[in-house]
Amino acid sequence: MLSYYALIGTAVLAYTSLWYLYGQRVGRLDVADEAWGLAQPFIALVAMVLARNYTTNSILLFLLTLVWGYRLFDHLHKRHAKSVDDDARYVKMKAGWKKYPKLQAYVIVFLLQGLLMYLLGVASMVLVSDGAWWNSFSVIGLTIWMAGFIFEVTADRQLRDFVANPENKGHIMDKGLWKYSRHPNYFGEVIMWWGIFFFVLINTGSIWAIVTPLTITYLIVFVSGIPMTEKLFENSPLWNTYKNKTSVLIPWPNKK
Repeated sequence: MLSYYALIGTAVLAYTSLWYLYGQRVGRLDVADEAWGLAQPFIALVAMVLARNYTTNSILLFLLTLVWGYRLFDHLHKRHAKSVDDDARYVKMKAGWKKYPKLQAYVIVFLLQGLLMYLLGVASMVLVSDGAWWNSFSVIGLTIWMAGFIFEVTADRQLRDFVANPENKGHIMDKGLWKYSRHPNYFGEVIMWWGIFFFVLINTGSIWAIVTPLTITYLIVFVSGIPMTEKLFENSPLWNTYKNKTSVLIPWPNKK
């Protein structure tokens, strides 16, 4: 069993290394963000091949990660295609790398992201290695995942429509789901991964699958999700007004 997890780790290392080489070729580090989306269906597929497990549960979990991952990849790829420059976060990083910038890019961006990809894929690895068949209670996890997916898609569509309207330039999105949460799209994403956790827990009984939702929740709440997004608006009076009355993540009625 150890070799199963080690081999998946090796596959993730190869995956991130190939994306690093591609990033060096095109002169961009933000391809690492695109790699993040496709990593989970990749991990699920590798696990299925190694375990020779193609049960309904394994295929279903692969499809769930594929829907989530390809949607994220497609969004980021289209956004990156509109700009010839790296994402601002990576431009700032590279400015501080005086020695061995290529090595630092590989270790700090791609290898670290590879570790996080691996942690996020723990639930998939657990389910596939267990070989569990369909459990009628699995629908609970699937329902939670679907609720999160619908929430995230709806929030993204509302924001996209808001930004596309020239009349909204200079304003803060505070309509629809965004009236009750400053980050309803992130809330939906967190819910999706907790849905996957419950799907795996119900089928396998393994609490180790909790590593997956804890990883994504931590990243969104404390690292690269909410903190980085809100930093972009911290000097806006309109944002501060919105921030003071609106729940940060969990949708909740506004403060008076």
